[in-house]
Amino acid sequence: NYRGYEINQDGEEELRKSIVDLSNISDLSVKNALMITKFLDKVVRIQSIRVYNDKIIGKNINLINEIDIRKSKEQFVKENLMKESVHNIKYDDNNVFDETSYSESKLYYKRNINSIDELLKLKNLLDLKLINKDEFNLLKEDLLKN
Repeated sequence: NYRGYEINQDGEEELRKSIVDLSNISDLSVKNALMITKFLDKVVRIQSIRVYNDKIIGKNINLINEIDIRKSKEQFVKENLMKESVHNIKYDDNNVFDETSYSESKLYYKRNINSIDELLKLKNLLDLKLINKDEFNLLKEDLLKN
């Protein structure tokens, strides 16, 4: 049971496998509790889209199945692979500082905004007691290194 959602038996098994698989991917931009929290949020979003599109009502409205987990894992990996992004933003050659231009780098600005967002998310996880203070400090240090 996660935020009022239930998971069927096949979904539970798929969730366990997916978390192990995600933990073994070294190029993910998030790890540990933050990875799990972001992944579960992705699962809830995918499930909500399925429920809306399939017009499901009644007792199955909050049920997560194995297909929700698989789709979530696929999207989560795509969105969080370091190869796909630089500092959690999509890398675009047009956003790199041009020496002939007097404007600041858009990439640098977006990285700062992203770091602030990530720090706020970490603080929220700590406040919700989804991570402990040690995990918070470790994740914060990792974020600030980048």
